[in-house]
Amino acid sequence: AFISKLNAAGTALVYSTYFGGSGEESGHDIAVDAAGNAYIIGVTRSANLPTVNPIQAQPAGLQDAFVLKLGANGSTLLYSTYLGGGVAECDDQDASLFCGIAVDNAGQAVVTGDTESEDFPTFRPLYTAITRGALEDVFVAKLNPAGNGFVYSTYLGDVLSDYSTGVAVDGAGNTYVTGATNSDDFPTTPGAAQRQPGGLTDVFVTKLNSNGSALLYSTFLGGDDDDIAASIAVDSEGNAYLTGETWSEDFPTINPFQPDFGSGLIDAFVAKLNAQGSQFEYSSFLGGDGYDQGYDIALDTTGIAYVVGETWSEDFPTV
Repeated sequence: AFISKLNAAGTALVYSTYFGGSGEESGHDIAVDAAGNAYIIGVTRSANLPTVNPIQAQPAGLQDAFVLKLGANGSTLLYSTYLGGGVAECDDQDASLFCGIAVDNAGQAVVTGDTESEDFPTFRPLYTAITRGALEDVFVAKLNPAGNGFVYSTYLGDVLSDYSTGVAVDGAGNTYVTGATNSDDFPTTPGAAQRQPGGLTDVFVTKLNSNGSALLYSTFLGGDDDDIAASIAVDSEGNAYLTGETWSEDFPTINPFQPDFGSGLIDAFVAKLNAQGSQFEYSSFLGGDGYDQGYDIALDTTGIAYVVGETWSEDFPTV
């Protein structure tokens, strides 16, 4: 893996470093705290990854996740740990990277991904084990500021495939996780915006409280075909913003800037979910006559959403 920091003008590297062992590593997601420390999650196939104050000093399977915290000047590894069970974590599928990381105001890193391991390390779990017969479940874990212990670590999912692609935290330390699920019985909460799946694969959005002991809300989002979220962001009021891709011509739209599915196979989507998880403030297609996929989303202080992705559409909407 590599980690690089550019100066504010983009004219020079502040630091740039390798991270890894004798096998293969890839960095999947990065977050930065107010002091400029960088938090990274990725995957490793090395038995000799450099670890510092680890929760898990040794790999448990062929492919484990890793989590690290790098000091603001790039010269100090503040912690580094394996994270995984005996099978595989954070698999790459269809060019998607199923791992995410965010950091709260207390310097606690929240990580998420998918796991095929029945022995993934848990701590005060909301759900104690991978669902029997499941191909993979989501994991959500919060590390303490020193990186040598969990605040919580839990599975999330049901009997079919569940995988996460993005995570965010709010000012109160609550965690927001999104991804996709094939499980009809993926856990949802009363009053959620969409309690039942719409198709074979649906987006899920789940909000956990700060210590991971309860779901504050959990909802599906999707139509009668496949729908997958790629990224999530949260504003100061606790509203969640999503982007991803949809194959569903009946994808639920609310106050859309583009109400109709493009004539291609896949459209991107952009959606905003209120703080209670009870309704979507808006939900819209974004695409043209080709393939369109949303990969990441960010917000400014006014709640304007910025989306990036990929399009094969010559008529993709431009302004």
